[in-house]
Amino acid sequence: MQWVGFGAGLPISASNALTQWPPLAGPAMIAGPLVAAAYGATLLRISHSNPRVAEVFAPAGRIAATIYVGQSLITSQIFTGYGLALAGRMADWTVLAIAVVLYAAQLALASCWTRQHRYGPIEYLLRAITYGPGHLRPSPRTVDS
Repeated sequence: MQWVGFGAGLPISASNALTQWPPLAGPAMIAGPLVAAAYGATLLRISHSNPRVAEVFAPAGRIAATIYVGQSLITSQIFTGYGLALAGRMADWTVLAIAVVLYAAQLALASCWTRQHRYGPIEYLLRAITYGPGHLRPSPRTVDS
């Protein structure tokens, strides 16, 4: 997957991003998922060879719905008309920097949150809707023994 994604997908995606040449728009639609899969495969390969990398991402994985909703709320306030309306007004590198900073902050917050709580706020809500509020139990980390 890395060979295909980075070997074929990345040059097409990069060329499209750098040139905005209309004939590359179609191939770039196919190349995008290939590059994303290559990034995923790379992260899996790195986490298998170095388990500490997986430990960094594990808390965010435990509260993935909260992370997703949080990203959506924050970026909608930055980019849409409901907030600052900056969509299309920022350089691609600036948008990428915002995404990296936002995710790094979320990784840090997820690590802090999961030390004290079993689930994220959205996960608690979904469990309460699914199983009823009586099935929510406190985290073993916060229960006095």
